[in-house]
Amino acid sequence: MAHVHALALVDRAPGSRTNVTVGPVLLVGPDVTLEAGVVLESHVRVEGHTTLGRNVRVHAGAVLGGPPQT
Repeated sequence: MAHVHALALVDRAPGSRTNVTVGPVLLVGPDVTLEAGVVLESHVRVEGHTTLGRNVRVHAGAVLGGPPQT
């Protein structure tokens, strides 16, 4: 079962993934895939065509899948 914090903005529900945890004040884009066991801490942004594999933990403040900084 997915646990999505009420203050998270998730474009598409992570579905019935086992043990997916989505923390507060974050964004998960429409083309993001979260596999079983993923934990997203607070203030995380995941966008683009990004897949987070099993049991990945993303720490607070991380930005994944966006364009490179120049």
